[in-house]
Amino acid sequence: MKLSSIIGKLAGFVGARFFGAGIGFLSQIALTRLLPVADVGIVFLGMSIAAFISLAVVGGYALLAMTHVPRLVMHGKNSGLHQFNNVVMRDSALATGMTIVIVFALVKSGVFTEGQNIALVFGCLCAPASGILRFNSALATADRRVELGYVPDFLVRPVLFLLVILFGYLIGFTWNTHTVLLTFAAMAYVTALGQAFILAPAGLAPLSYSAPRQAFSSRLRPRAFALTIVSAVAFAFADIVTMVAGLILPADEVALVGVTIRLAAIAGFILQAGQMFVMTDFTQAVMRRDETLVRALLLKINLTTLAVVGMAVVGALIFGHFALGIFGSEYVRGTGLLALFMVGQSIRALGGMNQHILSINGQQMRTAGACVVTLLIFFCLAWLLTQQLGFLGIGYAVIGAEVTWLLALAGLSQKLCGRRGDMLWLIRNP
Repeated sequence: MKLSSIIGKLAGFVGARFFGAGIGFLSQIALTRLLPVADVGIVFLGMSIAAFISLAVVGGYALLAMTHVPRLVMHGKNSGLHQFNNVVMRDSALATGMTIVIVFALVKSGVFTEGQNIALVFGCLCAPASGILRFNSALATADRRVELGYVPDFLVRPVLFLLVILFGYLIGFTWNTHTVLLTFAAMAYVTALGQAFILAPAGLAPLSYSAPRQAFSSRLRPRAFALTIVSAVAFAFADIVTMVAGLILPADEVALVGVTIRLAAIAGFILQAGQMFVMTDFTQAVMRRDETLVRALLLKINLTTLAVVGMAVVGALIFGHFALGIFGSEYVRGTGLLALFMVGQSIRALGGMNQHILSINGQQMRTAGACVVTLLIFFCLAWLLTQQLGFLGIGYAVIGAEVTWLLALAGLSQKLCGRRGDMLWLIRNP
Protein backbone atom coordinates (compact mmCIF):
# COMPACT_ATOMS: atom_id res chain seq x y z
CA MET A 1 0.00 0.00 0.00
CA LYS A 2 1.46 3.36 -1.04
CA LEU A 3 2.00 6.17 1.45
CA SER A 4 -0.38 8.39 -0.51
CA SER A 5 -3.02 5.66 -0.31
CA ILE A 6 -2.54 5.30 3.45
CA ILE A 7 -2.78 9.07 3.93
CA GLY A 8 -5.85 9.30 1.68
CA LYS A 9 -7.70 6.50 3.43
CA LEU A 10 -6.62 7.72 6.84
CA ALA A 11 -7.86 11.22 6.00
CA GLY A 12 -11.26 9.85 5.02
CA PHE A 13 -11.33 7.56 7.99
CA VAL A 14 -10.28 10.28 10.41
CA GLY A 15 -12.72 12.71 8.78
CA ALA A 16 -15.53 10.27 9.38
CA ARG A 17 -14.26 9.66 12.91
CA PHE A 18 -14.17 13.39 13.58
CA PHE A 19 -17.71 13.68 12.28
CA GLY A 20 -18.77 10.86 14.58
CA ALA A 21 -16.82 12.44 17.43
CA GLY A 22 -18.52 15.74 16.65
CA ILE A 23 -21.89 14.05 16.95
CA GLY A 24 -20.73 12.45 20.17
CA PHE A 25 -19.62 15.81 21.51
CA LEU A 26 -22.98 17.31 20.62
CA SER A 27 -24.55 14.52 22.65
CA GLN A 28 -22.19 15.25 25.52
CA ILE A 29 -22.95 18.96 25.30
CA ALA A 30 -26.65 18.17 25.35
CA LEU A 31 -26.16 15.96 28.40
CA THR A 32 -24.17 18.66 30.21
CA ARG A 33 -27.09 21.02 29.63
CA LEU A 34 -29.76 18.50 30.63
CA LEU A 35 -28.07 16.85 33.62
CA PRO A 36 -26.11 18.05 36.66
CA VAL A 37 -22.33 17.61 36.45
CA ALA A 38 -22.39 14.73 38.95
CA ASP A 39 -25.00 12.88 36.86
CA VAL A 40 -22.89 13.39 33.74
CA GLY A 41 -20.05 11.69 35.60
CA ILE A 42 -22.30 8.69 36.30
CA VAL A 43 -23.33 8.49 32.63
CA PHE A 44 -19.69 8.54 31.50
CA LEU A 45 -18.85 5.90 34.08
CA GLY A 46 -21.67 3.68 32.81
CA MET A 47 -20.49 4.05 29.21
CA SER A 48 -16.93 3.18 30.21
CA ILE A 49 -18.06 0.15 32.20
CA ALA A 50 -20.00 -1.07 29.15
CA ALA A 51 -16.90 -0.69 26.99
CA PHE A 52 -14.73 -2.46 29.55
CA ILE A 53 -17.10 -5.40 30.03
CA SER A 54 -17.48 -5.82 26.26
CA LEU A 55 -13.70 -5.89 26.01
CA ALA A 56 -13.52 -8.48 28.79
CA VAL A 57 -15.95 -10.83 27.04
CA VAL A 58 -14.80 -10.45 23.43
CA GLY A 59 -11.86 -8.04 23.25
CA GLY A 60 -9.16 -10.69 22.94
CA TYR A 61 -10.92 -12.36 20.04
CA ALA A 62 -11.47 -9.01 18.32
CA LEU A 63 -7.76 -8.26 18.47
CA LEU A 64 -6.92 -11.84 17.44
CA ALA A 65 -9.20 -11.47 14.42
CA MET A 66 -6.97 -8.67 13.10
CA THR A 67 -4.11 -11.13 12.56
CA HIS A 68 -5.90 -14.52 12.40
CA VAL A 69 -8.67 -13.76 9.92
CA PRO A 70 -6.29 -12.44 7.18
CA ARG A 71 -4.49 -15.78 7.31
CA LEU A 72 -7.75 -17.72 6.90
CA VAL A 73 -8.88 -15.44 4.06
CA MET A 74 -5.51 -15.68 2.29
CA HIS A 75 -5.68 -19.49 2.35
CA GLY A 76 -9.38 -19.58 1.45
CA LYS A 77 -10.36 -21.36 4.66
CA ASN A 78 -14.04 -20.45 4.97
CA SER A 79 -14.63 -23.40 7.31
CA GLY A 80 -11.84 -22.07 9.51
CA LEU A 81 -13.52 -18.66 9.66
CA HIS A 82 -16.81 -20.33 10.64
CA GLN A 83 -15.01 -22.28 13.37
CA PHE A 84 -13.37 -19.07 14.59
CA ASN A 85 -16.75 -17.35 14.86
CA ASN A 86 -18.24 -20.30 16.72
CA VAL A 87 -15.47 -20.25 19.31
CA VAL A 88 -16.05 -16.53 19.85
CA MET A 89 -19.82 -16.97 20.23
CA ARG A 90 -19.48 -19.76 22.79
CA ASP A 91 -16.73 -18.21 24.90
CA SER A 92 -18.22 -14.71 24.88
CA ALA A 93 -21.63 -16.09 25.94
CA LEU A 94 -20.02 -17.88 28.88
CA ALA A 95 -18.03 -14.79 29.83
CA THR A 96 -21.14 -12.61 29.64
CA GLY A 97 -23.02 -14.93 32.00
CA MET A 98 -20.15 -14.85 34.49
CA THR A 99 -20.01 -11.05 34.26
CA ILE A 100 -23.72 -10.72 35.04
CA VAL A 101 -23.26 -12.83 38.18
CA ILE A 102 -20.25 -10.74 39.29
CA VAL A 103 -22.03 -7.42 38.69
CA PHE A 104 -25.10 -8.64 40.59
CA ALA A 105 -22.89 -9.62 43.53
CA LEU A 106 -21.11 -6.25 43.49
CA VAL A 107 -24.36 -4.31 43.48
CA LYS A 108 -25.74 -6.38 46.36
CA SER A 109 -22.53 -6.06 48.37
CA GLY A 110 -23.20 -2.44 49.29
CA VAL A 111 -19.58 -1.46 48.59
CA PHE A 112 -20.40 1.12 45.94
CA THR A 113 -22.48 4.29 45.93
CA GLU A 114 -25.90 4.45 44.30
CA GLY A 115 -24.48 6.24 41.27
CA GLN A 116 -21.75 3.65 40.84
CA ASN A 117 -24.32 0.85 41.09
CA ILE A 118 -26.42 2.51 38.39
CA ALA A 119 -23.35 2.68 36.14
CA LEU A 120 -22.54 -0.98 36.81
CA VAL A 121 -26.03 -2.24 35.99
CA PHE A 122 -26.44 -0.27 32.78
CA GLY A 123 -22.86 -0.97 31.73
CA CYS A 124 -23.59 -4.68 32.04
CA LEU A 125 -26.85 -4.28 30.11
CA CYS A 126 -25.09 -2.55 27.22
CA ALA A 127 -21.98 -4.75 27.13
CA PRO A 128 -23.26 -7.58 24.86
CA ALA A 129 -24.16 -5.15 22.08
CA SER A 130 -20.86 -3.32 22.45
CA GLY A 131 -19.07 -6.66 22.28
CA ILE A 132 -20.85 -7.62 19.06
CA LEU A 133 -19.94 -4.27 17.53
CA ARG A 134 -16.31 -4.64 18.64
CA PHE A 135 -15.90 -8.12 17.16
CA ASN A 136 -17.81 -7.57 13.92
CA SER A 137 -15.88 -4.34 13.31
CA ALA A 138 -12.63 -6.27 13.66
CA LEU A 139 -13.87 -8.92 11.21
CA ALA A 140 -14.86 -6.30 8.65
CA THR A 141 -11.54 -4.48 8.94
CA ALA A 142 -9.54 -7.71 8.66
CA ASP A 143 -11.41 -8.44 5.41
CA ARG A 144 -10.54 -4.91 4.11
CA ARG A 145 -14.19 -3.79 4.47
CA VAL A 146 -13.00 -0.83 6.48
CA GLU A 147 -16.17 1.25 6.16
CA LEU A 148 -18.23 -1.49 7.79
CA GLY A 149 -15.59 -1.64 10.47
CA TYR A 150 -16.09 1.92 11.66
CA VAL A 151 -19.28 3.48 10.24
CA PRO A 152 -21.76 1.59 12.48
CA ASP A 153 -19.94 2.18 15.77
CA PHE A 154 -18.43 5.59 15.12
CA LEU A 155 -21.16 7.21 13.02
CA VAL A 156 -24.49 5.38 13.18
CA ARG A 157 -24.63 4.76 16.92
CA PRO A 158 -23.77 8.33 18.04
CA VAL A 159 -26.17 9.81 15.48
CA LEU A 160 -29.04 7.63 16.69
CA PHE A 161 -28.24 8.43 20.31
CA LEU A 162 -28.16 12.18 19.67
CA LEU A 163 -31.41 12.12 17.69
CA VAL A 164 -33.24 10.32 20.47
CA ILE A 165 -31.85 12.71 23.11
CA LEU A 166 -32.90 15.75 21.06
CA PHE A 167 -36.31 14.31 20.24
CA GLY A 168 -36.96 13.67 23.93
CA TYR A 169 -35.94 17.22 24.76
CA LEU A 170 -38.23 18.68 22.07
CA ILE A 171 -41.28 16.80 23.33
CA GLY A 172 -40.56 17.86 26.90
CA PHE A 173 -39.22 14.55 28.19
CA THR A 174 -37.23 14.82 31.45
CA TRP A 175 -33.91 13.01 31.14
CA ASN A 176 -32.06 11.40 34.04
CA THR A 177 -29.17 8.97 34.40
CA HIS A 178 -31.44 5.92 34.03
CA THR A 179 -33.16 7.02 30.83
CA VAL A 180 -29.93 8.28 29.22
CA LEU A 181 -28.05 5.04 29.90
CA LEU A 182 -31.04 2.94 28.80
CA THR A 183 -31.21 4.89 25.53
CA PHE A 184 -27.47 4.43 25.03
CA ALA A 185 -27.86 0.67 25.47
CA ALA A 186 -30.84 0.48 23.09
CA MET A 187 -28.98 2.32 20.31
CA ALA A 188 -26.04 -0.03 20.75
CA TYR A 189 -28.27 -3.08 20.19
CA VAL A 190 -29.94 -1.55 17.12
CA THR A 191 -26.57 -0.69 15.55
CA ALA A 192 -24.97 -4.05 16.37
CA LEU A 193 -27.78 -6.06 14.83
CA GLY A 194 -27.81 -3.89 11.71
CA GLN A 195 -24.06 -4.31 11.19
CA ALA A 196 -24.29 -8.08 11.71
CA PHE A 197 -26.95 -8.52 9.03
CA ILE A 198 -24.96 -6.43 6.55
CA LEU A 199 -21.88 -8.58 7.11
CA ALA A 200 -23.80 -11.87 7.01
CA PRO A 201 -23.89 -12.35 3.19
CA ALA A 202 -20.07 -12.25 3.12
CA GLY A 203 -19.91 -15.02 5.71
CA LEU A 204 -18.26 -12.74 8.25
CA ALA A 205 -20.87 -12.12 10.93
CA PRO A 206 -21.37 -14.98 13.43
CA LEU A 207 -25.14 -15.32 13.01
CA SER A 208 -25.32 -19.12 13.16
CA TYR A 209 -23.76 -21.48 15.64
CA SER A 210 -22.43 -25.03 15.70
CA ALA A 211 -20.14 -26.50 18.30
CA PRO A 212 -16.49 -25.76 17.39
CA ARG A 213 -13.83 -28.46 17.30
CA GLN A 214 -12.14 -28.83 20.67
CA ALA A 215 -8.63 -28.82 19.21
CA PHE A 216 -9.31 -25.60 17.32
CA SER A 217 -10.79 -23.77 20.31
CA SER A 218 -8.00 -25.01 22.59
CA ARG A 219 -5.41 -23.35 20.36
CA LEU A 220 -7.28 -20.07 20.20
CA ARG A 221 -8.44 -19.61 23.79
CA PRO A 222 -5.06 -18.99 25.50
CA ARG A 223 -4.08 -16.44 22.86
CA ALA A 224 -7.45 -14.70 23.11
CA PHE A 225 -7.23 -14.58 26.90
CA ALA A 226 -3.81 -12.95 26.70
CA LEU A 227 -5.02 -10.49 24.08
CA THR A 228 -7.98 -9.56 26.27
CA ILE A 229 -5.50 -8.25 28.79
CA VAL A 230 -3.53 -6.53 26.03
CA SER A 231 -6.71 -4.92 24.69
CA ALA A 232 -7.23 -3.24 28.04
CA VAL A 233 -4.23 -1.03 27.35
CA ALA A 234 -4.33 -1.03 23.56
CA PHE A 235 -8.00 -0.23 22.92
CA ALA A 236 -9.84 0.52 26.15
CA PHE A 237 -7.36 2.46 28.24
CA ALA A 238 -9.56 5.58 28.11
CA ASP A 239 -12.43 3.62 29.61
CA ILE A 240 -10.17 2.18 32.31
CA VAL A 241 -9.03 5.71 33.14
CA THR A 242 -12.66 6.81 33.52
CA MET A 243 -13.50 3.76 35.64
CA VAL A 244 -10.57 4.34 37.99
CA ALA A 245 -11.51 8.01 38.25
CA GLY A 246 -15.04 6.91 39.14
CA LEU A 247 -13.68 4.97 42.10
CA ILE A 248 -11.36 7.60 43.58
CA LEU A 249 -12.76 11.00 42.53
CA PRO A 250 -16.04 12.85 43.16
CA ALA A 251 -18.67 12.46 40.44
CA ASP A 252 -18.25 16.03 39.16
CA GLU A 253 -14.52 15.46 38.61
CA VAL A 254 -15.28 12.13 36.91
CA ALA A 255 -17.22 14.22 34.38
CA LEU A 256 -14.08 16.29 33.73
CA VAL A 257 -12.04 13.13 33.21
CA GLY A 258 -14.72 11.68 30.92
CA VAL A 259 -14.83 14.73 28.67
CA THR A 260 -11.06 15.26 28.43
CA ILE A 261 -10.14 11.61 27.93
CA ARG A 262 -12.68 11.37 25.11
CA LEU A 263 -11.17 14.39 23.40
CA ALA A 264 -7.68 12.91 23.75
CA ALA A 265 -8.93 9.52 22.55
CA ILE A 266 -9.48 11.00 19.09
CA ALA A 267 -5.71 11.22 18.69
CA GLY A 268 -5.42 7.65 19.91
CA PHE A 269 -8.04 6.57 17.44
CA ILE A 270 -6.03 8.10 14.59
CA LEU A 271 -3.09 5.97 15.67
CA GLN A 272 -5.19 2.81 15.78
CA ALA A 273 -6.90 3.63 12.47
CA GLY A 274 -3.62 4.02 10.62
CA GLN A 275 -2.38 0.70 11.94
CA MET A 276 -5.63 -1.06 11.04
CA PHE A 277 -5.32 0.09 7.42
CA VAL A 278 -2.02 -1.73 6.97
CA MET A 279 -2.69 -4.64 9.35
CA THR A 280 -3.78 -7.16 6.72
CA ASP A 281 -0.92 -6.32 4.32
CA PHE A 282 1.55 -6.20 7.20
CA THR A 283 0.50 -9.61 8.57
CA GLN A 284 0.74 -11.27 5.17
CA ALA A 285 4.10 -9.62 4.45
CA VAL A 286 5.48 -11.00 7.72
CA MET A 287 4.14 -14.45 6.87
CA ARG A 288 5.82 -14.32 3.43
CA ARG A 289 9.03 -12.97 5.04
CA ASP A 290 8.95 -10.03 2.66
CA GLU A 291 11.32 -7.83 4.66
CA THR A 292 11.30 -5.02 2.10
CA LEU A 293 7.52 -4.64 2.29
CA VAL A 294 7.50 -5.03 6.08
CA ARG A 295 9.99 -2.20 6.50
CA ALA A 296 8.20 0.01 3.98
CA LEU A 297 4.86 -0.42 5.76
CA LEU A 298 6.43 0.27 9.15
CA LEU A 299 8.08 3.44 7.90
CA LYS A 300 4.92 4.76 6.26
CA ILE A 301 2.58 4.13 9.16
CA ASN A 302 5.01 5.55 11.73
CA LEU A 303 5.51 8.75 9.74
CA THR A 304 1.77 9.22 9.28
CA THR A 305 0.66 8.59 12.87
CA LEU A 306 3.50 10.56 14.46
CA ALA A 307 2.71 13.60 12.34
CA VAL A 308 -1.01 13.52 13.07
CA VAL A 309 -0.66 12.87 16.80
CA GLY A 310 1.97 15.63 17.04
CA MET A 311 -0.49 18.09 15.53
CA ALA A 312 -3.14 16.90 18.00
CA VAL A 313 -0.87 17.72 20.94
CA VAL A 314 -0.22 21.23 19.60
CA GLY A 315 -3.94 21.70 18.99
CA ALA A 316 -4.76 20.70 22.57
CA LEU A 317 -2.28 23.22 23.95
CA ILE A 318 -3.63 26.06 21.81
CA PHE A 319 -7.36 25.32 21.60
CA GLY A 320 -8.00 23.08 24.64
CA HIS A 321 -9.46 25.91 26.73
CA PHE A 322 -11.89 26.83 23.97
CA ALA A 323 -12.88 23.23 23.24
CA LEU A 324 -13.72 22.49 26.86
CA GLY A 325 -15.59 25.77 27.19
CA ILE A 326 -18.14 24.46 24.71
CA PHE A 327 -19.27 21.90 27.28
CA GLY A 328 -19.78 24.55 29.93
CA SER A 329 -17.75 26.76 32.22
CA GLU A 330 -17.42 23.92 34.79
CA TYR A 331 -15.31 21.92 32.33
CA VAL A 332 -12.72 24.59 31.47
CA ARG A 333 -10.67 23.72 34.53
CA GLY A 334 -9.87 20.41 32.81
CA THR A 335 -7.60 22.12 30.24
CA GLY A 336 -4.41 20.98 31.99
CA LEU A 337 -5.75 17.44 32.22
CA LEU A 338 -6.49 17.42 28.49
CA ALA A 339 -2.90 18.47 27.75
CA LEU A 340 -1.56 15.66 29.93
CA PHE A 341 -3.76 13.10 28.19
CA MET A 342 -2.53 14.32 24.79
CA VAL A 343 1.08 13.94 25.91
CA GLY A 344 0.19 10.37 26.85
CA GLN A 345 -1.15 9.75 23.34
CA SER A 346 2.04 11.11 21.78
CA ILE A 347 4.09 8.69 23.89
CA ARG A 348 1.93 5.83 22.67
CA ALA A 349 2.47 6.89 19.06
CA LEU A 350 6.22 6.53 19.54
CA GLY A 351 5.66 2.79 20.15
CA GLY A 352 4.68 2.19 16.52
CA MET A 353 3.72 -1.38 15.60
CA ASN A 354 5.58 -3.24 18.37
CA GLN A 355 2.38 -4.65 19.84
CA HIS A 356 1.26 -6.08 16.50
CA ILE A 357 4.68 -7.57 15.76
CA LEU A 358 4.51 -9.46 19.05
CA SER A 359 0.97 -10.64 18.28
CA ILE A 360 1.83 -11.89 14.80
CA ASN A 361 4.75 -13.85 16.24
CA GLY A 362 2.52 -15.52 18.83
CA GLN A 363 3.91 -13.70 21.86
CA GLN A 364 0.56 -12.72 23.34
CA MET A 365 1.32 -14.13 26.78
CA ARG A 366 4.49 -12.08 27.12
CA THR A 367 2.66 -8.99 25.91
CA ALA A 368 -0.08 -9.64 28.45
CA GLY A 369 2.52 -9.63 31.22
CA ALA A 370 3.69 -6.18 30.14
CA CYS A 371 0.07 -5.03 30.08
CA VAL A 372 -0.53 -6.22 33.65
CA VAL A 373 2.54 -4.31 34.85
CA THR A 374 1.37 -1.20 33.00
CA LEU A 375 -2.09 -1.35 34.56
CA LEU A 376 -0.68 -1.90 38.06
CA ILE A 377 1.58 1.12 37.67
CA PHE A 378 -1.36 3.20 36.49
CA PHE A 379 -3.58 2.13 39.40
CA CYS A 380 -0.86 2.86 41.96
CA LEU A 381 0.11 6.21 40.45
CA ALA A 382 -3.52 7.27 40.08
CA TRP A 383 -4.25 6.45 43.73
CA LEU A 384 -1.14 8.21 45.04
CA LEU A 385 -1.10 11.27 42.78
CA THR A 386 -4.80 12.13 43.09
CA GLN A 387 -4.25 12.39 46.85
CA GLN A 388 -1.79 15.23 46.20
CA LEU A 389 -2.88 16.74 42.87
CA GLY A 390 -6.58 16.00 42.63
CA PHE A 391 -7.91 15.07 39.20
CA LEU A 392 -4.63 16.19 37.52
CA GLY A 393 -3.01 13.18 39.18
CA ILE A 394 -4.94 10.98 36.75
CA GLY A 395 -3.17 12.69 33.84
CA TYR A 396 0.30 12.16 35.29
CA ALA A 397 -0.58 8.54 36.06
CA VAL A 398 -1.54 8.04 32.40
CA ILE A 399 1.84 9.41 31.27
CA GLY A 400 3.66 7.08 33.65
CA ALA A 401 1.67 4.10 32.35
CA GLU A 402 2.27 5.02 28.69
CA VAL A 403 6.04 5.25 29.26
CA THR A 404 5.96 1.82 30.90
CA TRP A 405 3.96 0.36 28.00
CA LEU A 406 6.32 1.90 25.41
CA LEU A 407 9.50 0.56 27.02
CA ALA A 408 8.06 -2.88 27.77
CA LEU A 409 6.83 -3.51 24.22
CA ALA A 410 10.03 -2.20 22.65
CA GLY A 411 12.15 -4.49 24.80
CA LEU A 412 9.94 -7.54 24.21
CA SER A 413 9.74 -6.98 20.46
CA GLN A 414 13.52 -6.66 20.18
CA LYS A 415 14.20 -9.69 22.38
CA LEU A 416 11.54 -12.10 21.15
CA CYS A 417 11.09 -11.11 17.50
CA GLY A 418 14.46 -9.65 16.53
CA ARG A 419 12.85 -6.45 15.28
CA ARG A 420 10.84 -3.50 16.50
CA GLY A 421 8.07 -1.52 14.87
CA ASP A 422 8.81 1.97 16.16
CA MET A 423 10.45 4.86 14.33
CA LEU A 424 13.55 4.97 16.55
CA TRP A 425 14.41 1.38 15.66
CA LEU A 426 13.85 2.01 11.96
CA ILE A 427 16.18 5.02 12.03
CA ARG A 428 18.89 3.14 13.89
CA ASN A 429 18.61 0.05 11.67
CA PRO A 430 18.51 1.30 8.05
